[in-house]
Amino acid sequence: LSNAEEWHPLMLVGLLLALALVGQRLSVTIRDQQLTAAFVALVLAMSLLGPAPAVAFGIAAMILTSSLRRLPPALWLNNLSTFAVFPLVGGMMVRALIGDVHDPRNHHLTQSVTFALVVFAVFILTNALNFALVALDIHVTEGRSLAGQVRDLFVPMLPGQIATGALAAILAVAYTNLGLPVLFGSILVLLIFQYLMRALLRSEDRADQLEARSVHLASLQLGVLTTLVETLALRDRTTAR
Repeated sequence: LSNAEEWHPLMLVGLLLALALVGQRLSVTIRDQQLTAAFVALVLAMSLLGPAPAVAFGIAAMILTSSLRRLPPALWLNNLSTFAVFPLVGGMMVRALIGDVHDPRNHHLTQSVTFALVVFAVFILTNALNFALVALDIHVTEGRSLAGQVRDLFVPMLPGQIATGALAAILAVAYTNLGLPVLFGSILVLLIFQYLMRALLRSEDRADQLEARSVHLASLQLGVLTTLVETLALRDRTTAR
């Protein structure tokens, strides 16, 4: 399913690979789900390059994540298989709907609103497929119901994913119409935003932990005083009253 044109231009290949790796490194976890800029890079690879680069970038990002987090073999397998399947499906969807994006005869499509809508649809569908594969693994290994995972994890994150899908569509059309410099600048802003969001969520998590420890300390102090009073009460019933 691959051809040599998918790996050109080399600047775009290198930029999207770097975004996939750096975006995955800056991922944040909310409600047991990871939010990462790497997904935008993979959708751009599906749309602007082809299925093979998208699969390669997905596998590279998961090798980096799984090795840094020192995951067990079962989670390695789940990560690698998931990030090989949905980029392949997304890349083939773009090829079926638009044709070969490297063919000059299709340039009028890749520079149109139609291409943006296709990229957005591919983002939403591959995001759902990614969630389904992960949720199925959790259902098999941990016994959590699929409906519960959709209700608790997928639906609350859907508005943010829709906004990110629109961003991916805008970036894809910006590249096809204005070239690599615009895409590079937009991706740089995206990475900065991802870094700031990660720092914000970490600070909020630390604040929550500090508040929980303060409540625990106050409860401990009250418990010490209560125990002291009850100990004195055991010695003298009259004093206790």
